[in-house]
Amino acid sequence: MERGQTLLGLGALLAACAYLLRELAPDVGRKPLHPDEAVTGLVAARPLPEMLSTVLIERGGPPFHFLAAHVALLFDPSAQALRWTSVAFALGTVLLCYDLGRRIAGHTAGATAALVAATSTMLGQLGTFGRMYAAFAFTAALAADMFYRALEQRTTRAAVVAALAAVLAAATHTYGIFILFAEAVVALALWRGRPLRAAVPVALVGLLMVPVLLAYMRLSERFSVGVEDGSPLASPEGAVRHLHNTLAGISGGRQVLLLFGVLALFGTIVVIRRQPAFLALWAAVAAPPALYLLVSGSGSVALSPRHMIYVLPLWVALIGAGFARLTGRLPLVVQALLLAAVGLVGAEFHSIGAGDPRGAGALGVALGKRQALSGPESWLRAHVQPADLLYQYSPPFLAALDTTQHAVTVGPGPGRLLPRGLERVDYPVSAVVLALPVAGAELDAEALRERLGKQAEIELTPEWLVVRRVGPFADEDEVLLALAGVFGATQESLLATPPKVENRIRSPFNAVCSALAANGHEPAECRARPAARR
Repeated sequence: MERGQTLLGLGALLAACAYLLRELAPDVGRKPLHPDEAVTGLVAARPLPEMLSTVLIERGGPPFHFLAAHVALLFDPSAQALRWTSVAFALGTVLLCYDLGRRIAGHTAGATAALVAATSTMLGQLGTFGRMYAAFAFTAALAADMFYRALEQRTTRAAVVAALAAVLAAATHTYGIFILFAEAVVALALWRGRPLRAAVPVALVGLLMVPVLLAYMRLSERFSVGVEDGSPLASPEGAVRHLHNTLAGISGGRQVLLLFGVLALFGTIVVIRRQPAFLALWAAVAAPPALYLLVSGSGSVALSPRHMIYVLPLWVALIGAGFARLTGRLPLVVQALLLAAVGLVGAEFHSIGAGDPRGAGALGVALGKRQALSGPESWLRAHVQPADLLYQYSPPFLAALDTTQHAVTVGPGPGRLLPRGLERVDYPVSAVVLALPVAGAELDAEALRERLGKQAEIELTPEWLVVRRVGPFADEDEVLLALAGVFGATQESLLATPPKVENRIRSPFNAVCSALAANGHEPAECRARPAARR
């Protein structure tokens, strides 16, 4: 019986990985490129010292996914390679969910966890997104798996490995800090009364988090929680709805949430009986985002279900443990049929649940499609030089990454993000390059060329305006003034602009003007800016 369950579990694991790979592979080249993916690709493609400086010091943020993307882009500097990195992490998440379920309640539980993870809407959509979400699911699963292993073995070596996995999760996403701190609290509670010498190696592992925590302090400068309606609390309905959407996205859809919720309830009973400290850990991990949800109200910063993807390993493991508990005494053939039914149910509702950032908004979809980027991509390959400076992390720059990776890219943002980016530029700069969205806008191209003069090279398509303003530009002020000149000429040449397009142009323009004002400059282009829309 045990051998049969092992074979059944491994067969289900292979089926789960094959299913997920089949779902993800077409989306690698099919999904529109997203500006967030451009940030990852253009930063990760730079030399390692500059990349780490940009992530940890300039922007502030988790470095692990950038490091993984950097390695992938060394072999193939393309948006597809960036996305395949996420695919690899998504498949690794399924493997780790299997191992976690196996540790909790055997191979049947592991097989169920793997199938539910593979048919998860959230993993299916974010598994090709060139950001850290698939990597975060992977490192969260690794941290959960290694912590459960440490609870079983109770050795210093197992504890050190678990601590390293928790540090990795914290270095992948800011919410990973919750995993690290919760593990530390639970470990201290379990360790009380024992000699401290054996815990010293684990404590030393925590020192690895120091540079990451410093980076997160820099990251906090860029974001704040605001409440637009004056209410400090979210409505109970809003909090419940968010939790529902998160679990539905993890489970595969709203239609199957009740079924999987019942299985998870039985799985919770299994974990309480076998390793209650593990359940306490994940209760502590989930608490801070829940509190944040309550205090953030309807403010300017809102949680998205994808930020909670780290809950996926625990949720699917509980489902697997519950399934194993309910079917453990049934004949192996019946178990196999029920396991197949779980996989089929998850796959049937796979498209319902969490939202894909690349499908949010018609404008973003139109700007990121392959046909919209083909013209700017070819033009950039023919014109961009290594000594150029690219402004904004734009999808056209990501599409031409094999060329644009050799130039420096800086981006706008709140605070001193743009000035900090300009500090790492080697001057003089040969040219500044911008890719501005113009989908649905009316632009007088001839007037723009006249205003920019012979020093500008222009590529105009229905979706994008790409401008290369030739220098050289000797310092930061000259670069900013050149950028302001391009923005000003573009604004004057736009005859009609949809509000969403206008906002996408105004935001980076405002960042340039703010940086110039901080340096004591107020060029005519900045004084003539249109008022911000509210």
